[in-house]
Amino acid sequence: MGAWRAISRLHALGFALVLVGCAGAQLPPDPRPDLAPGQLVQACCADAEPYPDWMVRLTEAAPPFVVPWMGTVNFRIGYLAKRADGWALVEPALRPLDILVYHSDGRLSSRLIPGHFSHGALYLGTEAQLRAQGIWHAAWMAPYRDAIREGRVLLDSVTGGVRLIDIEELSDTDAVGVVRPQLNTVARSGRVHRHVLEAVGTPFDFDFDASDDSRLFCMELIAQAMPELALPVLDAYGRTTILPDSAAAMALTDPNKMTFVGYLRGEPKGWRTGPARLMALDIRKAWGL
Repeated sequence: MGAWRAISRLHALGFALVLVGCAGAQLPPDPRPDLAPGQLVQACCADAEPYPDWMVRLTEAAPPFVVPWMGTVNFRIGYLAKRADGWALVEPALRPLDILVYHSDGRLSSRLIPGHFSHGALYLGTEAQLRAQGIWHAAWMAPYRDAIREGRVLLDSVTGGVRLIDIEELSDTDAVGVVRPQLNTVARSGRVHRHVLEAVGTPFDFDFDASDDSRLFCMELIAQAMPELALPVLDAYGRTTILPDSAAAMALTDPNKMTFVGYLRGEPKGWRTGPARLMALDIRKAWGL
């Protein structure tokens, strides 16, 4: 993370203030210029069953190693994988408990999840930020202080279960959106941090079943830690689940619960940052609206 932090200091204004990255590409066609970003995504995230039932049953009946293996299949590296200059705009803008949502079209597992974003992670904060919140010296923080000092400031839930990672580890992706929960003082003083850190080591939920607390997928962990957000729970193939697009859409439609921070999108020959409208257009396109 050393090189990334050095570049970050050159971008101290944060990517929320930068509207165009180095790629210089045009914005996608705007099918409804008369609609605000929130209106563009109001109809998204409703159909969590895009595949026929027989396909889902076949996958569920496969040997136990098949589904984890699918999570390792990459068709190409992400457009943001080697874009430290673009990512350096993200880190200075982050605040504790921000949610990062990822779009990775080069991954098989990401293509199987409905919508634009297929994964989410929670930003815990740096040592300085957690000291400012008054929770750095809490007893329950002790096992994780060294990891946070080393730069592992994201909480993630993937094939290996719930873990702490650095920002760079999730850089092999095509786009990342940052949204900020609007939480009360009690939540920001440690309740959420303690909840998610106590979940470290919990196995990953390959069924994406939000009713099963013994295993956790990424958005389930976030929803449990911040119930006041009331992230939409959808019925899908006989289970309840939560889509990353729901959190992203909430930042565009319900500012009392979530606000938009920024959007970094990789492209074959570069990257761009964009306003809320760019993220809304990408979500809308993914849902065929």
